[in-house]
Amino acid sequence: MDEIFEKTSFFLESYTPDGLCSFYDELYDPDTVRKAYLITGGISSVTSMLVKLVADNVEQRGFCAQRISNPLCTHQLDGAYFPQLNTCISNGGERGVVATKYPVATEEICSLSDCFDADFLRENSQDMKRLFNECEGLKKRAVGFMAAAQALMNDSKEIARKYMNTEKMFRYASRLARREFPFVEGRQGREYKRFLSSITSNGVETYSRTLENICERFYVYCDRYGAVSGFLMELIKNYALTSGYDVISCYCTMSGGCTVEHLIVPELKLCFFSDRVYHSADFTDKRKVNFVRFTDVKALSEYKKRLSFNRKGVNEMFGEAIKLLDDADNVQKRLDFIYFSCLDKVKFSCVADRITAEILKI
Repeated sequence: MDEIFEKTSFFLESYTPDGLCSFYDELYDPDTVRKAYLITGGISSVTSMLVKLVADNVEQRGFCAQRISNPLCTHQLDGAYFPQLNTCISNGGERGVVATKYPVATEEICSLSDCFDADFLRENSQDMKRLFNECEGLKKRAVGFMAAAQALMNDSKEIARKYMNTEKMFRYASRLARREFPFVEGRQGREYKRFLSSITSNGVETYSRTLENICERFYVYCDRYGAVSGFLMELIKNYALTSGYDVISCYCTMSGGCTVEHLIVPELKLCFFSDRVYHSADFTDKRKVNFVRFTDVKALSEYKKRLSFNRKGVNEMFGEAIKLLDDADNVQKRLDFIYFSCLDKVKFSCVADRITAEILKI
C-alpha cells in the first residue's frame, strides 16, 4: 500500500464544526514503521520549515514523500511520510497530535527548544500569549460559523434523505461491486483515513491533483445535499474492504470527520468522488451519477424555497469562517515572527541535516 502514497498531499487535521479533528494516528503504524521523527519545542511554522527542508532533501535523493498540509495555512507542512523508506517526520508537540508507542526504539522525539533564544522569548512572553489567545479566539469563532453552516446543511440533508430510494441505492452498489471489485480470496482490506478537502485561510482547499496521481478512473456523484453520496460511499467502502481491497477514505470536514466524502481504491486506480458546490473537479475518464437518480425529485421540489435559503446561508457561513481563519493566519504570522527573530539558523540546520542523514541511512 505504501507505494500509492508517493506524490500525494492530504490533510490529517481539519477544522470542523466540532473543532479541530485529527487523524494523526493514521500517519504511520508504530508496529511496522522503521523510524518516526516527532518534532517538539517549536511553533508550527518553524516545524513546517524543518519538515519541508527534510522532505525536499530526501526527494532530491530520488525518494518520494507524502506531504501532510497544515489545516490553517496550506503552504506549511505538518508532516511527511517517505513510503520507500517507511519513515516519517511530523509535528509532534504543539498540539500534541502524535502519541508515542515505542519511544526511542522506533519513535524519536526531536526538540527544537535549543534552537531558540530562551531569554528573548521570555522577554516577549506577554506579546506571545496575547497573540496566541487572539489567534485561538478567531479559530473558535470560525468553528462557530462552521457549526451554523453544518446545521443548515444537515437540515437540507434530512429533507433529501426522506425522499431517497435506499432500495435502489443498495441494488446500484451491489451491481457496482460485482463489476468493479473482483473478490480476492483470503484477504481483508484495510482503511486509511485522510482529509482530501479542508476549510482553510485560503478557502476550501481540495487536493484533486492527488486523485489524478493515484487514479485513472473516476465515478463522480453529483449530489447537492450530500445525502445520497454519503450513503453510497459507505456502501461502496464496505464492499471494497470485504472484497479484499485497501481503501483511502477521505472524510467530510463538515461532518466532523464522520462521513466518507471521497473513496480511493489504489490497487484498482479507482476513485469515487462527491461533487458538491464547495468542491468539484473535472476528471478525464469519469462516469457521472446524479443524485436525482435515487431521489423523488417531485416531492423534494416542495422544499425548494427552504433548500435555497439553506444553500445561501451555508455560503455566507463559509465566507465568514474563511475570513476568520484568514485573520487567524495573519495573527499567527505575527507570532511566528517573534520565534523566527530568535531562531539560531546554524543549530536549526544541524537538526535538519542530522535527521535527513539518518533517514537516508535507514
